[in-house]
Amino acid sequence: MADAQPMALQAHFPPTSRDAWLRAATQALRGRSLDSLTQRTLEGLVRAPLYDTPAPDDAPAPNDARIATESTLASPYLRDEAALNRRMVGWDIRVHLDAGTALEAGHVAAVETAGAARSVWITPATPQRPGVVLDSVSALTALVAQLDVAATPIAIDVGALAHPWLTSLVAAVEATGFGADDLTGALRTDIAGTFATEGALPCSLAGCYDDLAATFKDAETQAPWLHLVAASGLPAHDAGADAAWSLAFALTSALGTFRALAERGLSPTDVARRAELTLGTHSDQFLTIASLRAARLLWAKLLAGLGVTDADRHTFLHAVTGRTTTAAQAPWTNMLRGTEEAAAAAMAGADAITLTPFDAALGDSDAQARQIARNAQLILAREGHLGRVTDPAGGSAYVERLTDGVARLAWRHLQTIERAGGLIAALESGLVQQAIAATVAERTHRIVSGQQVLVGVNKFVQADEPVLIRPQPKPSSSPLAHPGRTERDRVGADAGPTCVPLRRYSDAAAWIVAQTHQADATGSRDAHGTTAEDRT
Repeated sequence: MADAQPMALQAHFPPTSRDAWLRAATQALRGRSLDSLTQRTLEGLVRAPLYDTPAPDDAPAPNDARIATESTLASPYLRDEAALNRRMVGWDIRVHLDAGTALEAGHVAAVETAGAARSVWITPATPQRPGVVLDSVSALTALVAQLDVAATPIAIDVGALAHPWLTSLVAAVEATGFGADDLTGALRTDIAGTFATEGALPCSLAGCYDDLAATFKDAETQAPWLHLVAASGLPAHDAGADAAWSLAFALTSALGTFRALAERGLSPTDVARRAELTLGTHSDQFLTIASLRAARLLWAKLLAGLGVTDADRHTFLHAVTGRTTTAAQAPWTNMLRGTEEAAAAAMAGADAITLTPFDAALGDSDAQARQIARNAQLILAREGHLGRVTDPAGGSAYVERLTDGVARLAWRHLQTIERAGGLIAALESGLVQQAIAATVAERTHRIVSGQQVLVGVNKFVQADEPVLIRPQPKPSSSPLAHPGRTERDRVGADAGPTCVPLRRYSDAAAWIVAQTHQADATGSRDAHGTTAEDRT
């Protein structure tokens, strides 16, 4: 076979100068300023109309070195070839179970995995939130019994106390005939995230970390393949934080865990091997790609600072779509939003992707919505082959500049949180809540003013849109937050830290609330909260 010859692209695309582009753009704008093509992201990053090689005057200011070029950390973590090597076919399609009884959730999980989903992510119900009712070991066993544990990773949101869940999950797995070596997935321990969303912890902060250290010790023999730390940006993301603050939240949450467990005899390398990084996606596909690429880079930078060796600086990255962008109004448009967000996550190299069903904002999703969410990922992976290319957006001057901008901002926010004493202290003082509130106010302004378009919600609204109805999820009536919970676990809860909890935010809800207030004042809007002008 003859050697392949490189394509002579330059012969077909003669070089064009920036000055030539400027002249053509000025003519096309017909009197409008070139500055009118420049935008700013919610994070404050400049989105220019043209990107080529960085200009000589584009160098960073002193003490603000470019994250992506300041060291050899930029490669291979930024493009992360290791993520591609970990994939068998595409990525891990991880379905989220957050409603129903244990038997019902187990049935859904069995259907989803039979339909090519790779893993299941379970959010148990508590008095504070809806979810799957798992208030006993027998309930957990009933769910696990419907899965092939050896082939299906199981991830469970365990809040701030992991050890009772470890004991219960191992017992449930063994009751179904599987062993510890068969168990994979994660006990998603998120102490800072639990504190942020509930405003308190089930015991003292030290007690929570003591519990996690004990879990690490026992998991060495009981569950050697389970991840145990959820470095999650979802609490901030779900509250309306921008990409940089969400990433900083996840990193500082992990940093607090690394430090606390180091005080309890666990090395950063041991913790890193058991950690997952979870981030929400954005309606802007380039921002999703940039934020996930920045996450890999900053995670490696963080671990390098903790002394973790090169081989252990890669992380398992889980991306979740639609947490704030799934709308109850015109819900069918969510199919497109979710697919676009999942595609961006795949192009950014996510190891696992959870695509939120299109009807999730209405209540408990039905089987058809779950199937559409699953099949959308299968099309992206099996027909679109997005999982077979490493970092397809890398090398684009726009994507690289945006990645660098998100990374630098997130690192600045991390330093701000660290100066405040860490994430727990920053939540206690209200620093994080105030930063997120400012972002929410700016986003709401953009939505209400029309700068940010929500198709079917604040633009292109169909007055006779069909209505979907879904059953509403309910919190567990049981006072137990997880199986095996005892009164002893709650000792010292009153002595723990407290904060103003973060609340869920959605783009569509912000618009509807704002328009309802206007309707109360003017009486000029219809039942959908829209004017005739909005519908044209």
